[in-house]
Amino acid sequence: MVNVISGGEISRDASVAENIDPDSLARHYRVLQQRLKQVDSEEDRKIIEDKLAKLDRISRHVADAINDPGDPLPPFPSTPDTIRNTPELRECIKDAMLREGVRNASELNRRIGYDSANSIERLLAGKLNWFPDVLSAVLDGLNIKHDDAPLSPAERGLLAPDGIYNTWGVLTRPIPVVDWANAATHIASLIGRNGEPVMKKWDPENTDVALAPVGVRRNTQAFRVHGVSMEPTISDGDILFCEEQYDLNSIPSGKIVIVRFSDDSEYAGTVVCKRLRRAGSILMLTSDNEKTGKDITVNSPGEIAWIGIVVRKSCEL
Repeated sequence: MVNVISGGEISRDASVAENIDPDSLARHYRVLQQRLKQVDSEEDRKIIEDKLAKLDRISRHVADAINDPGDPLPPFPSTPDTIRNTPELRECIKDAMLREGVRNASELNRRIGYDSANSIERLLAGKLNWFPDVLSAVLDGLNIKHDDAPLSPAERGLLAPDGIYNTWGVLTRPIPVVDWANAATHIASLIGRNGEPVMKKWDPENTDVALAPVGVRRNTQAFRVHGVSMEPTISDGDILFCEEQYDLNSIPSGKIVIVRFSDDSEYAGTVVCKRLRRAGSILMLTSDNEKTGKDITVNSPGEIAWIGIVVRKSCEL
């Protein structure tokens, strides 16, 4: 498959397209998107974005070869919580830019105060799909009502509440804060979403929210910690920003994680914040507080129903 992909333009001949597995394309796309969230430099970010754009183009060629010309292309990638960057959506955004006097990607970036000018430029060129947080900021920054944007109901459900980016002094994404007492129920709903949007409509007037730091992206959850098992690193009452992970093996040893145990574990349904450590084939979830914290040995990956890496914390001084 790698040789076929790297061979340049993909033939539309069905016999060639059959050599490419759409599921493998989707998996490769998801891996790259995961890396995109972890890189720090703009140069590395651009390299990965180029690869994502290439995979997106390849998927269209494969779809053209497999499907009847009159059939709509199947949705690709199958990564949850992204929004297709359609020509209609780009036209809607560019019309609003003309109306608002926003001349280019750099000016749009300054207006929304979010993401990077390079990413916005590539989005406007149709080279990337939209993360819901970035699209929400763009729609609000250009005064486009969500109902007026050419989106499907499912895609519209991924967006933050209409106008939320225009109600804060700092234009950054607000995230609903889940109290630790409700964390298990909240994560259970994420696990069982079955294609439903993770970001539900919520009322910012009556919901505890936290402003996500720049760089925190899709699938990010905010939890308010209860307990002292991770002191002094994390204190009771701190808010943790956590990004869902799909591959347990990709999480480096030493990272602080939030875990919900599966029904196969003796801790079934419990949610903990611990530091993940590996010792050979043994997986440990350890506490930073040696006096009161409890360490947990994970005997099988099947004991973990959901896991996310803690990428930021917010605390009161």
